[in-house]
Amino acid sequence: MLKISCYITGDDYNMLKADTPESRKKVKSLSSVLFIPVIVWLFSGYLMVTQVLQGSPSSGLIVGFLMGFIVFLLEKNIIMAHGSTSILIFRICLGTVIALIGAICIDEVMFKNDIDRKLAEMNRSDVESDRAKVDERFASFIKAKESEVTGKFQVWQNALVEARREADASGGTGRRGVGPVTQMKLAMASSFQQDYEKSKSELEAITRKLESERDSAGNLVTASLNNNALLIRIKALFRLVFTDWGMGIIYCLFTLFLFFLEFLVVFLKNSWPQTNYERRLELIEEIGKKRMEKILLNDLNHFESGRVYPACRSAMNLIEKTNSSSVFN
Repeated sequence: MLKISCYITGDDYNMLKADTPESRKKVKSLSSVLFIPVIVWLFSGYLMVTQVLQGSPSSGLIVGFLMGFIVFLLEKNIIMAHGSTSILIFRICLGTVIALIGAICIDEVMFKNDIDRKLAEMNRSDVESDRAKVDERFASFIKAKESEVTGKFQVWQNALVEARREADASGGTGRRGVGPVTQMKLAMASSFQQDYEKSKSELEAITRKLESERDSAGNLVTASLNNNALLIRIKALFRLVFTDWGMGIIYCLFTLFLFFLEFLVVFLKNSWPQTNYERRLELIEEIGKKRMEKILLNDLNHFESGRVYPACRSAMNLIEKTNSSSVFN
């Protein structure tokens, strides 16, 4: 178990197994906590594909494992990285983004039926909106044509009344019967009727065209609204969140819950007291740093380049052991 934990956290197993129990406990804890967000993302990715996007189980498994693997790599590198202010800020930003995306994914799965109903409402609203635009575009034409038809109908009816009055001698020339004047007025009324019928037919044609375009607009909106499209479903989710207090509270709770899960690794890493193993690592780094500084400063007492050659070492040892002097030294 410790060897697996060391592989996950990037620690040295041989050093850690001989260290204090608290050091081993911290590494095991961090490696196990790392799998919490990984498992959450694995299942949320699978359910997102299979339940929300109506994908196949094999596609859901691929997406779930891919999302879990990406989160695993991110969390692993967060554990392995050592702290500075910039890294801490990056962790917070990354955790925030992951928590928000995770909350959206889980909410899409848990509130699928509510989102489907909201999509249906959005569909009806969009259909009515597009149909209202079509009505507005045709309104002036229909109003003008209706006024024209009404006027021509009135002219036709007035012509019929004049012809009837001419025939019963209640008006016109005062001669009863269908005489030449009556026939002329009837012919004029017939002409007015034809004119009226023509305008009425034009009005009906415009009305049929209006209905056709209204149906086309509705069908176009319905066809373009794919209930399995992720961005459209996210849009419906946020409309629910911002219009329904209950939905908004639940969404905030899930988001906070995922925040805690995502920041659990960061919280444990930064709040757990420094262990003996970590102090040893810092000491090794400090010793290595001092050595590099001495090399950089050309400290010949400690790092003379000739010391690494066996012949040079033998000659120096011989000089140190020889106390007698000669004419050559």
